[in-house]
Amino acid sequence: MNTSDHIDSTLSRIVQEAGLVLIELDTKGVIQKWTDAAEALLGLAGSEAEGEAIYSLLPAAQEGAFRKMLDKAARGRRVRPFQSTLENREGKTLELRVSNAPIEREGERRPVGVYLILQDVTAQSRAEISLRQSTQQSRALFQTVPDAVILLSEEGTIESMNPAAENMFRYVGHEVIGRNVDIFVPSALREKYAGTAADFLRDEVGRFIGNMFEATARRRNDEDFPVEIAIAMIEAEGATTFAGVVRDISERKKQEELLRRLNSNLAEEVKERTRINDSLQQTLEELRTTQEHLIQSEKMASLGGMVAGVAHEINTPLGVGITASSVLATHTRQFLAKIDKGDVPESAYTQYAMIASESVKMLEANLQRAAELVKSFKQIAVDQTSRQKRRFCVKELIDETLMSLQPKLKRCRLKIETEYEDFFVIGHAGSFTQIMTNFIMNSIFHAYEDGEEGTLRICSHLEGNSLVLIYSDDGKGMDEEQQKKIFEPFFTTKRGAGGTGLGMHIVYNLVHQEAGGAIQVRSAPGEGTEFTVRLPVEPVD
Repeated sequence: MNTSDHIDSTLSRIVQEAGLVLIELDTKGVIQKWTDAAEALLGLAGSEAEGEAIYSLLPAAQEGAFRKMLDKAARGRRVRPFQSTLENREGKTLELRVSNAPIEREGERRPVGVYLILQDVTAQSRAEISLRQSTQQSRALFQTVPDAVILLSEEGTIESMNPAAENMFRYVGHEVIGRNVDIFVPSALREKYAGTAADFLRDEVGRFIGNMFEATARRRNDEDFPVEIAIAMIEAEGATTFAGVVRDISERKKQEELLRRLNSNLAEEVKERTRINDSLQQTLEELRTTQEHLIQSEKMASLGGMVAGVAHEINTPLGVGITASSVLATHTRQFLAKIDKGDVPESAYTQYAMIASESVKMLEANLQRAAELVKSFKQIAVDQTSRQKRRFCVKELIDETLMSLQPKLKRCRLKIETEYEDFFVIGHAGSFTQIMTNFIMNSIFHAYEDGEEGTLRICSHLEGNSLVLIYSDDGKGMDEEQQKKIFEPFFTTKRGAGGTGLGMHIVYNLVHQEAGGAIQVRSAPGEGTEFTVRLPVEPVD
């Protein structure tokens, strides 16, 4: 075996052991070698595939991307991995991540072919779609669940509550956020136990986690009423959040009193209550276990002093979504119990359908919010630790970035003006792309009102060993206070509209920590915003 064959054999073995598929093509896209892994994935034997053009196996929509890749590879230029679809012999559509490497031989000025490396990411793509759908449902559930949901800090301070809680206690959310939960407790009970909510959460709440208990609450008009409460505890590094689900059981108490007076069905009622409580305890135990797993996963993605803020942002939608799912489970069990008894009025079907629909929407919304935060935070971690550099054409990189953003730009009335030279450098291509993407998305989201016209301008040139990027928009601009905070984590002017405040902080980290460059911002209200970025690079002649 000569040296070239040994290298090919070694490469094939490494790729196969990594769970990837290796295909060798010549510069015209004709298959030269077809590994066993390729046969297993696509259901096509090597004898059938070798000598055939790779395009014959592709959907028509994907042919252009592969031709572009092979054309660049034939000229000795690297092509970033991209995603494609492919239908195997069994008719199953696969989502594939496509990477490549040129085949170079001694004595040849240009590559003689390209190694095509395929990775099956079908399951991963489907899981991401499912997570987005579930998150949207969770967000809607928090707003529409019929039970009151209140989120508390470990000091007993109210952090958030849903519309059902506002209706129950006769307060508007902004009136109670930041106040102690004692405002919902009758004064007689506070005096009797001579304690505070913080004392209870610190010393006593452990006895109630996993159990639903009854208590007396007070509305704004000083009306005392009976409630049923379930408490879940969410812990992260240095922060604890309590989620309380409160149900007004006034009507139920009246019915129980009536049953006691009539002395009928008492034993059955006690038995049913016991069954519900046992089922709820099991559900809350499962909730706590799930929360612990989520918290551990979040710890692995944490970075320095941002942990507390990210944990707070993520725990809120997750805690509400999980708690709301237990409420849906409870209603489902109660509805099935009524069906078993054979006494279900039509109104019960309608009520259950409404509760189920609203619960699903709330789950989807809250999980979507959590997914977006996780994605942003993971991007920070990757960008701060990556140190890879590569040779790239600045003009091509800008054009490719703008092309990838076309779906977003088409929905806006924004024009893009560009001014840049066609030159090559060696540097952090990933950082450059991410910086420009964040600039454009920041303008779309913050600089203009919906439907407003505007112009985005992108200029780039080389100054010695520095790649200079000047980006500007003619939007609403920023005042001095906003300019001072723009690179701080979680600072956003659209918190209530879905902004996370991580975009410009990611840009700052990419410029300063990864690339060792500098960034400046210039803006004024009504005069737009301009960013100037300088990134160290190695010019290529």
